[in-house]
Amino acid sequence: MAGDCEVPAEIHAGRATSYVRMSGGSVWSWGENGAGQLGQGISGGSSSKPLKIEALAGVKQVAAHSDHVCVLGSGGVWCWGKNEGSLLIPGGASVNTPTLLPGLDQAVEVAVGGRHACARLVTGEVRCWGDGKRGQLGQGKREDSSTPLVVAPLGKAIGLALWRARSCALLEQGGVVCWGLRGADEEVGPEGDDLTPTPIANTQGASEVLGGDFFGCVRTEGLRCWGANDRKQIGTGVSFEVAAKNLVGLIDISQVALGWRHGCAVLTNGLVKCWGASHEGQTGQIGEDLFPPDTVPALLDAVQVSAGEGHSCALLSSGEAWCWGRNDRGQLGQGNQDPTPGPVQVVW
Repeated sequence: MAGDCEVPAEIHAGRATSYVRMSGGSVWSWGENGAGQLGQGISGGSSSKPLKIEALAGVKQVAAHSDHVCVLGSGGVWCWGKNEGSLLIPGGASVNTPTLLPGLDQAVEVAVGGRHACARLVTGEVRCWGDGKRGQLGQGKREDSSTPLVVAPLGKAIGLALWRARSCALLEQGGVVCWGLRGADEEVGPEGDDLTPTPIANTQGASEVLGGDFFGCVRTEGLRCWGANDRKQIGTGVSFEVAAKNLVGLIDISQVALGWRHGCAVLTNGLVKCWGASHEGQTGQIGEDLFPPDTVPALLDAVQVSAGEGHSCALLSSGEAWCWGRNDRGQLGQGNQDPTPGPVQVVW
């Protein structure tokens, strides 16, 4: 691993690109690079082996969703990748090297959605920027902004989660509020959009909020989820849940990640269980949508998992990184583009 003493500390699966934050604060990337997602100073092609992003140092957190990524690093929030309308990052339609955003030097957390992003500041204030056509910037209107805007009224936020065109915050006083696209399809009309922060029922007592794609979950004594259920990602008998409902089949949860239409959890015994869309092998199985959650084979001592679009990745206690599922852009880090529903170790 470039001969240094860093070990993987965090792994993140984006749409078709994967990222690892190392213990010393560097970041490595592999997979799709059509919009410069690899952060290598060029756009186009892909890499099936990890590449160090030389422009970054001191990174504390990585957040990726679609084809753009932001990190919390030295000086504040840095972003790169797809940049429709130059709304997310100063620059053109794609930015292929990490760029420091102004006005976010007090950020302690960053989250990214489909075409927008939000940062939580040390004060608990939340600022959002990018595409605002569905109200996802929390301004009470449908307007884009390339400048981070304060979301108000909100209260003190202690956690963030974003997805396609929706933003959510976990509040210090309890519960989760969300704003933006409420439905299960970005193509539906905007009549039901939440233009300002709106409470989500049954989220009191949550310790963490998580975002997938058109669905979200909170950590309580277990896991409660709401939103789209078209691929069994919530596990209830209806297609869309407005209020958070208990997700059955998971106990002793250590950590959870949500992807496009699936989710994965690390249990306290080190096993990983996944559920939801399985057509690419992203749950560790390939075939019909999966519920209840089932164990991913061959992972016995996982400490963290991340769920992307068609692939998932996990870190083991040994520091090894493993990925499984779709691999058409080399996002499994194997030096090839062969898909596999079973976990394979990332080759450094």
